[in-house]
Amino acid sequence: MDQHHLENRRMYDRLGREYAEKRKSESQSFWNDQVELPGIKQLLSPLLKDSTFLDLACGPGLRTKLWQSQVKNYFASDFCYSLLAIAKEDHDLLGNWIQSDAESMPYKTETFDLVLSSLLLHYFQDLGPIFKEVARVLKPDGSFVFSFHHPFDEILSHAPADKFPVILRNYHDEKSYEWGMLNVSFTSFHHKIETIIKVINENGFFLDELLEPRPSKESESINPKGYAYTNRFPSFMAIKATKR
Repeated sequence: MDQHHLENRRMYDRLGREYAEKRKSESQSFWNDQVELPGIKQLLSPLLKDSTFLDLACGPGLRTKLWQSQVKNYFASDFCYSLLAIAKEDHDLLGNWIQSDAESMPYKTETFDLVLSSLLLHYFQDLGPIFKEVARVLKPDGSFVFSFHHPFDEILSHAPADKFPVILRNYHDEKSYEWGMLNVSFTSFHHKIETIIKVINENGFFLDELLEPRPSKESESINPKGYAYTNRFPSFMAIKATKR
C-alpha cells in the first residue's frame, strides 16, 4: 500500500462520523445519490437477484439496506476502520463485514457472483492489482460493476455551472491530483479511458456497458448548480464488466 493510499485512509478515519453525516444530507450528497447512484443501479439491477454480492469499499454503509434487500448473500468490506465501524454499528445484523484493502482480500477464490466498487478506483495509481484481485474472487461469468471520477472531469476546475470550466491538466498525463472535502485534501489519480479499458481486458474481463450518468430533471431542486454543471460536463463514469 503506497503512501498516498495510507494518507487517504488516515483522512477518512479522522472524518468518519462527519463524512457519514454529510452523506445523509440530501443537498450535500447530490453527486453521490442523484448522479452516481442511478448509474450503478441501472447496471446492477439485472444482476442482483439471488446473487452473492460484495460491496467493495462500502463506506459507512449508507446503501447497505438497498443492496442487501435484493441479493441472496451480502458481504461488505472497506479499508477505513472508522467508516466500517459506523456501517457495522448501523447494520449489525446485515451482511458480513471485513476490514480489507481492495488489492488483497481475505475471501476465497470464486466466492462472488457480483462485486460492486463505488467511487474507489480513482484512489489507486495502478489499477491492475485491484482488477486481478476482483477477478480472483468472482465466479466464472461473474460481474464487476464499478464507478469512478470521470477522466474528463479530473482535468477540469469546477467553475460555476453557467461558465465553462478551465482545463487544469494535460489529459494524457496520468498523474495524481488533489481535491477537497470537509476542509481536507485527498489524493486521487487520473486515468485515461484508454487505460481503463486496457486494464479491464488484461485482467480477464469483457467490457459490457459503459455509462456517463446524469441527474434526472426531478433532482434539479435539490442542487440547482450541481444539476446544471453535471448536465453539461460529465462527473462520473460507471462500467459493467464480466469475467471471461
